[in-house]
Amino acid sequence: MLAFVVLEDGELRVVDRRGAEPVETIVAPIEVWLSDPSLEQPIGFRARGTVTGSEPVEVTLQGRFGPLGKPPLARDVPLAVFLGVQGGAVWVSNVAMNGTVRRDRELGPVATLEVTAPTMRIGGVDVRDLILNVSETNGGTEFRTHPVKMLGGTIELNGRIDRRGDTPTFAVTPVVRGVDVSQLVAASDPEAAARIRGRLDADGSLTGSPTTRMHLRRSLGGEVHVTVHEGALAGVNVAEEVLSGLSGFGGLATLVPGRVRDRHPEIFAGDDMRFDELRADLRIMAGRIDVDPVVVTTKDYAARGKGVVGVANRVQGDAVLVASEQLTADIVGAFSGAQALANDAGRLAVPFHVTGVLPDVRAKADREYVHRALEKALVGTVEDLLGGGRKDRKRDRDARRR
Repeated sequence: MLAFVVLEDGELRVVDRRGAEPVETIVAPIEVWLSDPSLEQPIGFRARGTVTGSEPVEVTLQGRFGPLGKPPLARDVPLAVFLGVQGGAVWVSNVAMNGTVRRDRELGPVATLEVTAPTMRIGGVDVRDLILNVSETNGGTEFRTHPVKMLGGTIELNGRIDRRGDTPTFAVTPVVRGVDVSQLVAASDPEAAARIRGRLDADGSLTGSPTTRMHLRRSLGGEVHVTVHEGALAGVNVAEEVLSGLSGFGGLATLVPGRVRDRHPEIFAGDDMRFDELRADLRIMAGRIDVDPVVVTTKDYAARGKGVVGVANRVQGDAVLVASEQLTADIVGAFSGAQALANDAGRLAVPFHVTGVLPDVRAKADREYVHRALEKALVGTVEDLLGGGRKDRKRDRDARRR
């Protein structure tokens, strides 16, 4: 059911019954002034009200609209409005809305609007240079923004909101460039934001229903390609966990002794995972995110894999870590048996599993695969040694016969 509004004793009471439970909002006091009311002349207006709550929010509107014409709204009616909001999670001033509105017998309300705002603050996020174009017709709203400066980069949105069915739906294509990942995460999880950094580029398409937060999470779907440049995860060091965790086979104390660790401090000198680039294709559906592939590149190694981000940001995935040429040479130089783990290009390649809850994820090498590879190499070495001994004895016998 759509929201309805009741005006009582200078108090604006709004009850929204579209969710599972009614949501009531009270605006009081509310004051409205009109100047030169006429169907043939523009009408000036000013409105001010305070939204009650734990932290009151004052909203002001002023501007001009009209002339309405005879009959009213039968043709395009000019509208020019300035909006201000102070208090709570939103702070805006001098937001300008300019456009036209009319009433069409077949299409219902028809409107075009351009919204501009030099500066805004929403939920602790500063927004600058907003230009939003909106058109309303036939029960749907189409919108498009120019690149908006926020979170250290820009975000551009194009989409549509459809209200013709029982439940409103939306479709949007975001374009993200150079956004600071820490600032982005901080908007919803400040604690996690301290553990991640980088610059985000993203493109994609998303659909869903925005009636409630839970409904939005369950209905959200689409595909997004993301790239994070010059990033890091604090407290998560995939390469160190994978390579240092290989021990205890055939007398192997560690795959990365001290001299190898000293030559590659970017990997082994700390608990953080620093990377040059992370690329991932995300498929969002029914409250889960399928990631395939995800590719991480650094100076010392690359990793490629796939996985799932499920309920409560729980992660499960599989990947392969491929060492650089130099890192491969250093590890094989310290333990020649590691050559058994080399791929067709001669690089050390170790499969591993990833589990945890974002951003606290852990990586563990596929020990069964590693042990099989090392065991096969060890057996081959023994056979070569034994075969070589038999050949030597045969040469001795032949020499004595001569």
